[in-house]
Amino acid sequence: MSMWEPFNVEARNSIMLAQESAVEAGNHYIGTEHMLIGVVSVAKSAAAKLLTELGVAPDEVAKAAREIIGSAPAATVEELIFTPNGKRAIELAFAEARALDKNYIGSEHLLLGILGTKGVGSRVLGRFQIDVAALRRKASDVIARRPSRFAYDHVQLAMPAGKEDEARSFYGGLLGMEEVSKPSHLQARGGVWFASGSTKLHLGVDPHFRPAAKAHPALRCTDYAELTARLRAAGITIQTEPYEDRLEHAYINDPFGNRIELIG
Repeated sequence: MSMWEPFNVEARNSIMLAQESAVEAGNHYIGTEHMLIGVVSVAKSAAAKLLTELGVAPDEVAKAAREIIGSAPAATVEELIFTPNGKRAIELAFAEARALDKNYIGSEHLLLGILGTKGVGSRVLGRFQIDVAALRRKASDVIARRPSRFAYDHVQLAMPAGKEDEARSFYGGLLGMEEVSKPSHLQARGGVWFASGSTKLHLGVDPHFRPAAKAHPALRCTDYAELTARLRAAGITIQTEPYEDRLEHAYINDPFGNRIELIG
């Protein structure tokens, strides 16, 4: 996978603008100062919005960075390399995205990464009295308000015919999900639907049923310790795996062999 694949459109445009600012300035490298110009110059970017909400004008930040860079005969994109601080900013952007529980890199994560280095971009932001903690808090708020194009309606798993009571015992009795009535025109097909809050899980009968041993739903649990203890007491085998996200992850199988992940 390319290093740039997790970058969203804003972040990719930010890097492109960083390259352009380096070329225009005659620099043969991309530093955090160029990256800073990039992230604040993308129209309506999350990074620009963060700075605005902190009372800092993105244009003033870009102007301050350009004053430091100065100018020289134009370079070419082929000659450009990231400085150590530029590389470090990208590494920190990935870390910030993980800390904010995101699977993409946005301009907001790049901004946090730049501020977390000791590079020129960080010193420019320091002029505006911005610190990492304040920016991270604001980033969390802005990301939470960002509209999503899609949201999951439900997850569907297959089950063998005539096993609805086993499904109810497991998903309702052990996992504590609530059974939801299926639409009348679907009831003849068998299966059973469950929900817990906005999380909806549908089990549909498949005449050629094979358990999903790899693909699986992952359920966030507010009572992870209590739930896993209840499952163990019921004789359910639980496998746990360590993750870098510092969350607890457990894997179980439903009565039909479908894999389920529990995250605490």
